[in-house]
Amino acid sequence: SDDEEWDAKFDSADDNIKKIYVSSRLIKFILDNLRFYMPNYIENLKPKYDRQFSIHKSVNKIVKIYSNDFKKKKVKIDFEGNSYKQIQGDKELFEIVLMLLVENSIKYSRDPYSIHPRVKISQDNIYNTVTISIQSYGNLIPDDDISKLFTRGFRSFVHSPNNDGTGMGLHNASKIIRLFNGELTYSKVGSTPDDKVTGWNCFNIQIKVFVNP
Repeated sequence: SDDEEWDAKFDSADDNIKKIYVSSRLIKFILDNLRFYMPNYIENLKPKYDRQFSIHKSVNKIVKIYSNDFKKKKVKIDFEGNSYKQIQGDKELFEIVLMLLVENSIKYSRDPYSIHPRVKISQDNIYNTVTISIQSYGNLIPDDDISKLFTRGFRSFVHSPNNDGTGMGLHNASKIIRLFNGELTYSKVGSTPDDKVTGWNCFNIQIKVFVNP
C-alpha cells in the first residue's frame, strides 16, 4: 500500500530527505487548518465514503512526522498498541485531526523531553470500535472547564497564559471526527490519586468501525 511504501522510504531516508518531507507536511497542515476558519466549511464537507484506510498506519505516520520535526529539539513520542481496522472516509481529514492533537500534546506538556507525550491505540472486537488516546503530562484541565473544551473559541486558563491559540482547534477536531462516525472526548489521570493539579491530559478518539479489512 502507499502507507507501507511511505513508511519504508521514510525510515531509510537520510536526515535531509526527512527534513524536507516533515517540513512540507507541517506547512501543508497549517494551510489545511486555515480552511476550517471559513464559515460552515466543515458543515459543507462531503466526505468520500467510497475510500477506506488503515487507522494504525495513519497514526504511525503522524507520530513519525512530529518525532522528526527538525525546527526544534526533537521530542520522543511513545507510541503503543495496534489495530488492523480500517475506516471509511477522507484520510487527509482524519490525519489533520491527529496532527492537531499530537501537536497540542507537545505544546502543552510540562516537559516533553523528560516525560514524553504518549499515543495509544486499541480496539474492541466485541463493540467493533477503535480508540486512539493522545496524552500529555502537565497542568490538568479543571473540572469546570471540561464541559466547555470543545466549544467554539474556548480556551482553558491553565494553558492560555503561556501559549497562543484561537480556541478553535478542539472545536474543529470534534466536528471532523463526527464525519467518521466517531467522538472526541477528554479524560485525565492525576499523577497520584489525590493530585488534581498535575497529571495526564488525555484526548480520546473513539470510532465505530464498519469496514472489515
